Amino acid sequence: MDYPKSTPGVGLVGGRFVDENAASGQPGSLIPAAWGNLITEEILNVIRNAGLEPSEEDATQLLKAIALAITWDAIRGKPTTLKGYGITDALQIGIVSQQRPVLAAPTEGDTYDDAALVIREAKGAGNTQDTPRFAPSISFFWGDRIAGKLLMDAQGRLVWRGATLLSGDDLAGIGQALAGKADKATTLKGYGITDALQIGVVSQQRPVLAAPTPGDTFDDAALVIREAKGAGNTQSAPGCAPSISFLWGDRVAGKLLMDALGRLVWRGESLLSSSDMDAIIAELGKKAYSVDTLAKTAKATVTDIITSASVSRYVDPAGVFASVQHQLAGSVVFVAMSEPPPGFLKANGALVSRVTYSKLFDRIGTFYGVGDGVTTFALPDLRGEFLRCWDDGRGIDYNRPFGSGQLGAIEAHSHAMTGSVNFTYQLNTDSNMKPYQGAGSSYQTGVTGGSETRPRNMALLACIKY
Repeated sequence: MDYPKSTPGVGLVGGRFVDENAASGQPGSLIPAAWGNLITEEILNVIRNAGLEPSEEDATQLLKAIALAITWDAIRGKPTTLKGYGITDALQIGIVSQQRPVLAAPTEGDTYDDAALVIREAKGAGNTQDTPRFAPSISFFWGDRIAGKLLMDAQGRLVWRGATLLSGDDLAGIGQALAGKADKATTLKGYGITDALQIGVVSQQRPVLAAPTPGDTFDDAALVIREAKGAGNTQSAPGCAPSISFLWGDRVAGKLLMDALGRLVWRGESLLSSSDMDAIIAELGKKAYSVDTLAKTAKATVTDIITSASVSRYVDPAGVFASVQHQLAGSVVFVAMSEPPPGFLKANGALVSRVTYSKLFDRIGTFYGVGDGVTTFALPDLRGEFLRCWDDGRGIDYNRPFGSGQLGAIEAHSHAMTGSVNFTYQLNTDSNMKPYQGAGSSYQTGVTGGSETRPRNMALLACIKY
């Protein structure tokens, strides 16, 4: 829309309407009906489009309609974020940003307004509040590990995690306060102080400590023990662990420390907590009916329980038991069960995986069979066999190779003949008598025994440790 400049006789001055000036004889501008109606209709269209009913008495309808139009334009799909407009040179709020803004004061000066960054009191409360909750502040977060807040209190002092920080003026004041006390003393005794715990000596002052505030966090304790030299997270060796030493003269000593995994360690051994015991009991529950029947049930063995993943780190933290387990691989045992216990295989000549049973493969290799030559190897087959200790040069089972099989045999011997037998003797030329055996004559003892030669025995299951 525009002024009715093209309509003759309207009386515009400088392109705008003017009032009549009787003193100068300037006539007032005329408003053409068509133009006035057009302007009015355009305004009414905006009001109606906003869903409002035009009213002669309400002078705010056009403003309301424009505000609604702006809101609806945003709802209809206009972006409301930096990303929506493709803007990349602005600091985005509401997220953890890695944009690293670099700030510089727009003007140089010594006033508080001449800073590169200004932190104001919360909610712009001004002077109406003076509690720390409204203080200008900056928070620091290191993941979930630790957090701290730096604020300026109502007296203009910096406070870090609840403690007021000292400035040069504060230190100067302390120096002035000490000036009249002593000039050479470096100990409590030198100043005559008796209500402080002296360090560097064996003290019998017996301090009694209490947490200043109740709570469940690590900061709410009566005593805090930190890592050696304040090393923080840079070290995890036991030598840097938070620790307390116990000394009983020269008789015995012990150190209690918290390792890098949060476990208490006493004299080099990890201590079990109730939660650790719960884990062990839960694991035992999976393996056996109850602890007191552990040695009597075939459902678990101590070996199986100790080597389970969830318990071994408590029972065998140094890995000693695991090392022994490896050393025992290849051992043969007999069990009074038809199935092998955990950690054992039947010694039945089966072909098994070289990867799954790598410890056993390291021990016996392909001595009892190469398997498929690539992924498997053979177990010794002891089914139905009597075992005999390897002679190993003693000479009883002479020249016997290790691991070799041996067929059954009977030691050479003779039997006495029983019953009535008639013999015929003849005189030799050497005047000696010998039995005479006619052509085709022979003698045999009676037959006795079974299909093999064996001692009295019992059949048990031969198993090999893997």
